[in-house]
Amino acid sequence: MMKCLLVADLSQPIYVKPYDFVGTDKRRAMGVSFRQNGEKLTLRVEGTPSQDAAWFKTAGSKNIKRFFEDLNEWFVNEVTAKVVGSVSASAPVAAPVAKVEEGELDSQLDALLG
Repeated sequence: MMKCLLVADLSQPIYVKPYDFVGTDKRRAMGVSFRQNGEKLTLRVEGTPSQDAAWFKTAGSKNIKRFFEDLNEWFVNEVTAKVVGSVSASAPVAAPVAKVEEGELDSQLDALLG
């Protein structure tokens, strides 16, 4: 989600589609897909801290855990600096509610429910 916040045009609608399925290779795939203007967003963020595959093979579990904690902190800092405070949401529009006079509720419920 943080990657989406960093690469999407936040002035346009974003369509979020979670997925969870077992592929033909019998492996489970779970995630979230983001679309904007009819196209899938590429979630590549420039400057993201990374390590190559060889590092993960030799690094201990403590170092790998620390890497992902630092990566999470990096994303939080980026989103805080670039997104938080620069966007605003409009208040949700409340649906109109019909007024029912006292004593008419039973008859209106009967009419609705048959």
